[in-house]
Amino acid sequence: MKVHDMRLSFLWNSTNLYLLEHAEAPFATVANRAAYVDRFEQVRAGVPDSAGFLPPWPQQGRQLFWRTYLERRDPTTITGEQAWRALVPLRTKPKITIESPVAGATVKLHVFIFPFGFTVVVDVTCWPASPLEFDAAIEFAHEIRRTTRFNISGLAGPLAHVTLDGLAEVVRGAVRTQIYGGQPQADEIVGDAYSVTTFVRLEGADTTTPVADQGEVHRALHAVTTWSPTYSVDALKPLQDARVETRTAPASHLLYAQKCGRAVWFPFTADVQRRGISLACYHRNQVFAALQVESLSMLINETERRIHSGEPISARHDSLARSAAGILGRMYGGDQSTYRTGSVRQHLVYNKCIDALDVVRDRYSMPKIIR
Repeated sequence: MKVHDMRLSFLWNSTNLYLLEHAEAPFATVANRAAYVDRFEQVRAGVPDSAGFLPPWPQQGRQLFWRTYLERRDPTTITGEQAWRALVPLRTKPKITIESPVAGATVKLHVFIFPFGFTVVVDVTCWPASPLEFDAAIEFAHEIRRTTRFNISGLAGPLAHVTLDGLAEVVRGAVRTQIYGGQPQADEIVGDAYSVTTFVRLEGADTTTPVADQGEVHRALHAVTTWSPTYSVDALKPLQDARVETRTAPASHLLYAQKCGRAVWFPFTADVQRRGISLACYHRNQVFAALQVESLSMLINETERRIHSGEPISARHDSLARSAAGILGRMYGGDQSTYRTGSVRQHLVYNKCIDALDVVRDRYSMPKIIR
């Protein structure tokens, strides 16, 4: 079995309500409803933005996630008001050059800015000149995630030999200064790194038989969702415990979930003999779903903490929390008005967000989540 094409995406989320409480911050307009609406409509229309903001979708009109997330609306025509209510972030590309020392791996960097924080996303396309044996592909992915040191430049001069975590930290520091004006990080809540791995093109994979519990593929999926350095000898949990419920699909397909990672194993669709079908779009959908759930669930958890502690909640915070509570409730329930995937449901459970979501929804007289 060989891997022709594999996609890895890593997300680092930071929640900070500073923009909601400090109108003097450099990017405070992102947290101002009227200013956001105007700015979003400008960037959606392609008008150059002073901060380099872009819509969150890299290729307008081709993103299934955003079309479904936005209640079946064309993302290229939504208004700024609709985007504000849906908590759509603005995207920016930091002026950083990343050189990968690994042949066959290309790296792209994006930052998504919300009124209540930001998320750094690093996308790695693994497309080796020659297909990799399956075990070698997993080792290749681990090398990129854990040990490869990338050369980056464009911030304060060249910085050599930076791992992915180091890259994320450098970018977060630069973005933090840009957004908040170098204010202290005391109120920042930083989430664990989250990953999505998709085997886009496979050769020789079994396209009909279900993945075997404790088998080769099971261990590989464990490896690219936990990123454990001892993945080859780890005791594996029962496969059923990590299986995400999906719609009708071949028996061989599996969406695999761990606390901070997802792996897409759809060998029938990924078979190199099948032309015109690519899982790259599905991978992007999973990444964008993770982006929204990570950001919104951390806002909900912080809101619930403030409710219980009796800390004040500003009017802006209150409005955004109400929107987040409604959106996450619909996503968890699989409502047809938004993007539906069992991965979202599992993500919220792993983030220990359901109880907090009920508390926040109760504040706005919304019904509790049906579990």
